[in-house]
Amino acid sequence: MVLKIPETMQKLVKPVGGILLAGVILAGAAVSRPLWASQAGNGAQAAASREETVKRGDLTVGVTESGSATLESKMITYPVRVEVEEVYVKAGQRVKEGDPLFKVDLSALQDEYSTLEAAYDTALLRLEQAKQDQTTGAITAKYDYDSTVLGGQTAETQYDYTISEIAYNLSDQEDKVDELADKLSDLHDKRTDLRSQRSEASSAYSAAYTAYTEAQAQYAAGELDDEALEAARRAMELAKEEYDRVDEEYDKACDDYTSTSSSLATARLKLEQLESQEELNVLTAEADKEKSVAQSGNADTVYNATVSQLASAVSSARAEVNSAKKELDKITEYITDGIITAPIDGLVMSVNCIAGDDMSADSALAVLATQTTYVTLSVSQDDIADLELGMAVELDFDAYDEEVFTGTIDSISYSAARMGSTSVSYTVNILLDGHPENIYEGMTCDATFVTRQEKDCLYLPFRAVTTAADGTETVKRKNAAGETEVVTVKTGFSDGRNVQILSGLEEGDTVLIESRVNS
Repeated sequence: MVLKIPETMQKLVKPVGGILLAGVILAGAAVSRPLWASQAGNGAQAAASREETVKRGDLTVGVTESGSATLESKMITYPVRVEVEEVYVKAGQRVKEGDPLFKVDLSALQDEYSTLEAAYDTALLRLEQAKQDQTTGAITAKYDYDSTVLGGQTAETQYDYTISEIAYNLSDQEDKVDELADKLSDLHDKRTDLRSQRSEASSAYSAAYTAYTEAQAQYAAGELDDEALEAARRAMELAKEEYDRVDEEYDKACDDYTSTSSSLATARLKLEQLESQEELNVLTAEADKEKSVAQSGNADTVYNATVSQLASAVSSARAEVNSAKKELDKITEYITDGIITAPIDGLVMSVNCIAGDDMSADSALAVLATQTTYVTLSVSQDDIADLELGMAVELDFDAYDEEVFTGTIDSISYSAARMGSTSVSYTVNILLDGHPENIYEGMTCDATFVTRQEKDCLYLPFRAVTTAADGTETVKRKNAAGETEVVTVKTGFSDGRNVQILSGLEEGDTVLIESRVNS
C-alpha cells in the first residue's frame, strides 16, 4: 500500500517539482520524538489521546507523479471499400479471438481481387521478360567486352593499317589520274589522225562519186560500155564504205575522248579530296586508336555495370511480383463468408459503424483494447535520474480508493516532453502487471516509483513512538484489561507517516497517541 506524507511531516522532506520525496526515518532519530514531549511545564495543559492499531503491511518510499491510463489497442479495418451488412458487438463488450464482429458485402472485395490478380500476372510477365533480357543482355555484354578488349589490343595494328590505306588510296588515285591523262593524250592524237583520214576519205568518195556520174553520162552517150560503168560504180561504193568506216572510228574516238576527259576531271577531283582529307584521316585514325585503348581499359567497368543493371532489373521485377503477391494474399485472406472476426481477446473500445454504412478502405470499423495497459506520465528533471527501466511502481487510481495496482517502468523518453523557464519533464510509460479489466482509457492515478520498500512488516503511526534522551523508544499500549502500559519497542524503516516495529509489539495491539492541549 502507498502511504501519503502528512502535512505535519512535509517540513522534514524536500519538495521537488511538485513531488514530495519522503526521507528515511531511522530508529532513535531525534526528529521522530513528539514535539509535546519537550514542552512539559509550559503552562496548564490537558492530555488528549486516540487509539491506533498495530497493523501488518508494506511501507513504501518513492517519487510520486500523476498520470493517466492508456489501453493498447488494435484497429479492425478492411483493405477495400466495403458495405457493412451486420454488426454483432457493442462498445464495452469483451470478445474472444475468433468471435464474429461484423458481416460485410464481398462484391467490392471480389472486384479488388480481380484487379490485384491481373496486376500480379502482369508483374510475373515483366519478371520473365527481365530474366530473358538478362540472359541475352549478358551474352551481348560479353561479346561487346571481348570485342572492346580485342580492339584495344589491335589498336596499334589497326592504326598502322589505316595509315597505310590512306597512303595507298592517295597513290592509287594519283596513278589513275596519270593513266587517264595519258589515255586522253592518246585519244587526242588518235582523234586528230582520224579527222585527217576522214577528210581524205571524204575527198576520195566525192571524187569517185563524180567519176561515176560522168561515167553514167558517157554510158548514156554510148561512149562507155557496161563494164566501165560497173567499175566506176564499184569504185564509188568502195570509197563510200571507206568513208563510213573512218567516220565511225572518228565518232567513237570523239566519244572516248569526251568520256575519258570527264573521268580524268572526276579522278583529279577525288585526288584533291584525298589530299585535302589526308591530315584529317590521319588524325581520325589516331583518335580511333586512343579511343579503342581507352575503351579497352574501361571494358571491365562497362561490362560489370551492364550485368549489374540487368540483375537490378530482375530484382526490381521480382520485388514488384512480391509486392503484388503480398497485396493479393492480403485480399485473399478476406475472401471467406464475409464475417470479420476478432483477431485477439480484448475489450471493444468503440464501434464506428452501423449496418448499411459504406466504409472506406482501411478505415477503423472498431477498436479493440488488448489485455495490456499502460500509464503515461511526466517526471521532472530533478527526479528522472532516480528512475530506471524495470523499476517497480505502485499505482493508486482515483476511481479505486481501496485497490492498489502494481507495474514496472517500460520506457523512459530522453527527449523533453515539456520545457519551461523553471521546469523540464520527461515522459515515462508504466506497464501494469497482469491484465486489469477494470481500468478504462484515460483514468487518472498517482504513480509511486518505489525507491525503498519494506514488505509484510508491522507498523504504526510514528507519532505513537516516544524517544527518550538516552535513545530508548517506548509506546503506550492498552492491555486486555483496558489499562495503559508503557512498552519498549525497536523501530526500523519509516515512510514519513508510519514507522516499522521490529520488536515489542504484535499485530492487532492497541496503542495510544497522546498530545497536550494548552488550557
